[in-house]
Amino acid sequence: TRNRSYLVCIRCIRIHKRSMGMKSFSRFSISDANVQLAEAERGTRRLKSGAEQIFASISSASDRVDGFDSTSHEAPSTPNRSKARSGLHKTPLRTPSSLSFFPGSPALEPTNLAFVASDLIQGCHFHDGENHGDEIEVDVMPSIMKITPTSIQDCAGAVKRIFECGILISREMERRVHTGGRIARASGTNRTSDNNSSTDSSLLFRVAMKDATILLGRPASDFNFHRNSQRSDYVIQFLTKASFIGQSIENEDGTGSRTQHLSVNDFAASINKSFDRVELTNKSPMLVVPTSADVRVVHKTEREGRATSQDFSFDIESLRISVVPHDIQVITSVTRKVLEKLNLVSRRDIRKKLSPFIHAKKKGSGIATSVRAELHS
Repeated sequence: TRNRSYLVCIRCIRIHKRSMGMKSFSRFSISDANVQLAEAERGTRRLKSGAEQIFASISSASDRVDGFDSTSHEAPSTPNRSKARSGLHKTPLRTPSSLSFFPGSPALEPTNLAFVASDLIQGCHFHDGENHGDEIEVDVMPSIMKITPTSIQDCAGAVKRIFECGILISREMERRVHTGGRIARASGTNRTSDNNSSTDSSLLFRVAMKDATILLGRPASDFNFHRNSQRSDYVIQFLTKASFIGQSIENEDGTGSRTQHLSVNDFAASINKSFDRVELTNKSPMLVVPTSADVRVVHKTEREGRATSQDFSFDIESLRISVVPHDIQVITSVTRKVLEKLNLVSRRDIRKKLSPFIHAKKKGSGIATSVRAELHS
C-alpha cells in the first residue's frame, strides 16, 4: 500500500513588527514556496513530479537568489547574510493614510517595487488602538495549482481548513476590535479633547490573488488509449485574478454593517493536453472567453453585531462559452471523476456536504433580505 505525503518547500520567511504607543504595524513575506506529492512505499520516499506538483509560483529561474530553485528537490544553500542591509528593510510605522506595503520616498520606489515583486506571499497588519481599528492585507503573486484525482481530496481538505481558520481569525479580531470600542463608549474615558479620537470601531481584511492558474484534470495514465491514438492528459485550465475584501464597522450608537465583496477579473478557461500552463491569446481556442464578476453581501447590524437585514448583489460581465465535442468529453470525464473522489455522486452526498452552509429557520424568524443579479450582454 502507498500513503500520500507532501513535500513542502518554503524559502525566506520575513517578519517585521514595530509599535508606537497604541499603534503597531506588522508585515510578513514568503519569497517562494512549492508543494509536491510524494508516495511512501516500503518505508522509502519517492518524489513524484510533473502532474503531481500541487502548488508553485510562476517565475523564471533567473529571479531566484540565494541558491534556491523552487523546482529543485535538493536543500537550499545558506543565504549570504554578510552584505549590509539597505534602508528598505527598516520597518516604518504605517499610518491609515499610507497604504503602501513598503512606504518610502519617491526616489526609492523603483527599488522598493522590485524588492516586493520578488515575494510570492506578502501581507501586513496595522493596529490602531486609539481609534479601535485593524487592517489586514495579503497579496499572493502569480502562482499555479495542479489538481489531479490523486490529490483532489487533500486539496479540498486544505482549502476547507484554510477557509475555516480565516473565519475563526477574522471573527476573533472582529470581536476584539468591537469590544474595545464598546468599552470606550461605556466608560467614557476616551480623550474628548482630541478631535481625531473616536469610539467607532472597524476591521478591514483584504486578500488579492494576481494571475492565479488552476489546472484540474486527469493524467493520461487514467485512460486506456487505442494503439494508434495519441496519448494526452485531460486538463481544464482556469486563469483568473481575484480579490476579496471584508469589512466590519460598528458606530457609536451601536449600529453598523458587515460587508464581504468578492471580485473576479479576467476569468478564462481552456482545454489543455498536458499539465502545463498555456498562455491565452486572441487566437487561442478558449472554453470561456475572459470575463469578470462581482459578488457583494452586506449585513446591517445593531446591538453588538446582531444582523437586521442582508443584501446580496451579483454582477457578471458578458459571458461567452465555446465548446467542441472533444471539450465536452474532457469536461464530462473530469467532472465525473471529481464528483466521485469528493463523494458527491448522489444527491444525498451533496446535501450532506452542503449542510454546514445551509441553515433552516422557523417561519417568520428570518431577516429582511434583498437579492440583485445583473448580467451584461
